[in-house]
Amino acid sequence: MNIEQIDLRQIAIKPMTKVNKHEGYFSDPYPIHFAPKLQDSVPLTFSGTTQSLLSCSGALRPECFQKTEIEVNYDALKQQAHEANTKIASIAAIHPYQNRHGEWDMVLAVKVESQAANTDANAKRDHAWTVIAHATPINPSQPVPTAWKADKLLVGSFATNQDANYNGKYFEDDGKLYLIYSKRLSAPKEPARDGIVAQLMQSPTELANERPVTLLRPNEGNDSLNSELYFENGADFKLVETGNITKINGKYAMAYSVGAYNKTNYKLGIAWSDTFLPRSGSYRKILAPDPDGVWGNTKPEVKYLLQSQKPNWPNYVAGKVIAPGVPSIVEDKNDMPHNKGKQSNWHLYFAGYAPDDHPRKDNGNFEGNHRRPYYTAIKVAVPDNITVDAASDSELAKWVTLVTD
Repeated sequence: MNIEQIDLRQIAIKPMTKVNKHEGYFSDPYPIHFAPKLQDSVPLTFSGTTQSLLSCSGALRPECFQKTEIEVNYDALKQQAHEANTKIASIAAIHPYQNRHGEWDMVLAVKVESQAANTDANAKRDHAWTVIAHATPINPSQPVPTAWKADKLLVGSFATNQDANYNGKYFEDDGKLYLIYSKRLSAPKEPARDGIVAQLMQSPTELANERPVTLLRPNEGNDSLNSELYFENGADFKLVETGNITKINGKYAMAYSVGAYNKTNYKLGIAWSDTFLPRSGSYRKILAPDPDGVWGNTKPEVKYLLQSQKPNWPNYVAGKVIAPGVPSIVEDKNDMPHNKGKQSNWHLYFAGYAPDDHPRKDNGNFEGNHRRPYYTAIKVAVPDNITVDAASDSELAKWVTLVTD
């Protein structure tokens, strides 16, 4: 292959938690946003697809993250669901957010089931969906509130089955608050396509009277990408999800996931934009030539930052982690004495399966409750003198790179 390779044996992928038979698993680590005045003094803290937080005090080191349980009272949402003849099955994910004034809000994904799903397993699959809701802290004076009251539906419906509507989190840009989430972008009779959108907010509990703006979606038409297939040999379904955005040197880096979280084809990439709401209609994925047809044809394909699907494609890390996804790019500022005067460090955080711990269900999919959180060092070098639109793919690929020991 005519693609630059690195020695992946020297990539240090480190566990965030200590995992034993019952503890340490944690899906979808997402960095909590703190008020700017506090960001350098609070422990590095992550939320995720569990009702708990992970935090690490002091210098970042393997297995340093400890869990704190989160309680969510959702009686108000239960009543709204009951009135729609549905019920809340579970809380799927939580994402607390502290604004610049120090005020807390939380976005959570809620799994909803119709009454038809109560007794029939097949009906449960057909009559279950996800909505996005808001929660208020019960004790907002805590460094990170641990008790919340879910109080308002933001996206989706308790009465109508709607696909997608998950991965919700707040993001502020240029003084405006947005809700970023995963949304079904295709029409009902078209092949299913899920993408990442940004919804302008009037407040943390009120959507603005504007349609959500698509930030990233699966490629279509002549630009279609085989690497984005959710099923390698099955239905024509594609998604990009997660959409964790970091502003770096005036540019916007979106760390995103593609594929199925419980299969080897889950992988992570980075897409870029010169503006938060992309002028070109989409964040830009980084492509690389595929002259050997690794992905089934010889068209250019995405150069993922980590992947465990194709041994002959860059950044194949199946020997270290299986199905890496839900990534975030984080600048770790540490005020420990030994770090005084040094430049801040950048790391990529994500979830995946250990190569020796990814049991399969009867249908062949991995057991999702065995996902665990990881991190690895990255080099971030975003230049001043070139825009995302003007950069070549090979130039974009150098803006965030893996670090070898």
